[in-house]
Amino acid sequence: MGNDATNKFSLCLYFIRLTLRFYVLLLCTRFAIARSKTQAKLGKTTSLVPSLAKMTSSSISVRELPLFPLPELVLFPGQSLPLHIFEYRYRMMINTVLESDRMFGVLMWDSEAGKPANVGCVAQILQYHRLPDDRFKLLTIGQQRFRVLEYVRETPYRVGLVEWIEDEPSSDAPYLLATEVRELLNDVIRLSQKLTDQEIELPKIPRGPIELSYWVASNFQGASLEQQSLLETCDTAARLRREAEILSSTRSQLAARTVLKDTFKEI
Repeated sequence: MGNDATNKFSLCLYFIRLTLRFYVLLLCTRFAIARSKTQAKLGKTTSLVPSLAKMTSSSISVRELPLFPLPELVLFPGQSLPLHIFEYRYRMMINTVLESDRMFGVLMWDSEAGKPANVGCVAQILQYHRLPDDRFKLLTIGQQRFRVLEYVRETPYRVGLVEWIEDEPSSDAPYLLATEVRELLNDVIRLSQKLTDQEIELPKIPRGPIELSYWVASNFQGASLEQQSLLETCDTAARLRREAEILSSTRSQLAARTVLKDTFKEI
């Protein structure tokens, strides 16, 4: 009897470990909660309310851009990013940025390579709060993706010569793939609710294929290398296809946990 109980417990732990990293929807929920908490924490802020019209190829295609490397963080177009700026060199950068177009580049810091990734996303400051010691609390939003061509300087902070990058036309039908991704997302929501016995309230999910692909990728938190790969992908259909693979795997693992949970309830 003791061995039987031990085996059941070991099996339960196995499935928990197997599916833990696929809890995408719980991460989505955390993202929504964090966004609302950020608004509250900003307190008294200066709102800039810039135009959020997407930069396109008609904009200047190459420009100098202040760069802000962040470990294990990948910013996507259209996604919000709260920041606490406390290092002196980056306080200098933000002061400079606020006097110009309020934009700087966010790059994922590659700890293994010891350098920033080559592709990042522009962050535009929506709101800021200057603290008494000159630290900043910022609320930013992702704009256009870019590729670093070369570094103009690296002190006191990095400034790079960058070019904008956009998705290329695809022979695949991104709208069909977007529908598949939304259906998989709904399945994951349903299974997550059944496992946690809680209602999961998500922010409004984008309908357009490009915007949806960025939104889904931004919620793969804890998988920064996967996110970086999706950011660098210049094909909407390819990005959605990879996301469908991840969500499909997530659905299978959550379904297995659901069966396991129901089985243990019956014992």
